[in-house]
Amino acid sequence: LIGDVSLSLGCLLTALFLSLGALTGARMLRFKSGDDERERLYRWMWIEYGLRGVLGAGIIVSVVMWVIRKDQWGVKDYIHEDLLTPQVMITMVLDYYAKKVVTAVAGTDVVLSAFVQAETWQASTLIGESLEAHTASLGSFSRLAKGDTSVTATVAPSKADVTNGGDGDV
Repeated sequence: LIGDVSLSLGCLLTALFLSLGALTGARMLRFKSGDDERERLYRWMWIEYGLRGVLGAGIIVSVVMWVIRKDQWGVKDYIHEDLLTPQVMITMVLDYYAKKVVTAVAGTDVVLSAFVQAETWQASTLIGESLEAHTASLGSFSRLAKGDTSVTATVAPSKADVTNGGDGDV
């Protein structure tokens, strides 16, 4: 074993903690679209958060136990004097939340970019009344996104849609 039982346990828990993301990614590939599937995904994500919390607490406890038993490198003094200062703790909390914000903004940017590309492609394939209806619905969406809550988008199918089975092709 590396070190003693508490350090080995800490290393094992760390490996499990790091592998949770891959497990969640593999499970996400099995989900389908729809509200029920989204709720299943959210439940799984909360279970993952709980597991991360339990594993994180286990890692901290095992490393603390190891440090208490084997303080051969002056780790306790370093932690007390340099790491557990208010400045370092505040910096760590702010850094954590800053990274979460950057991730949320980047994720929103990716979703918005994909939406714009899909709408641009769809608009390039439409002609006539279908294109007008699509443009009108996007205009309503734009006004709604700007905060105009009185907007209601009603798009009636065009004659081309009705005669071609609703696929929008003329």
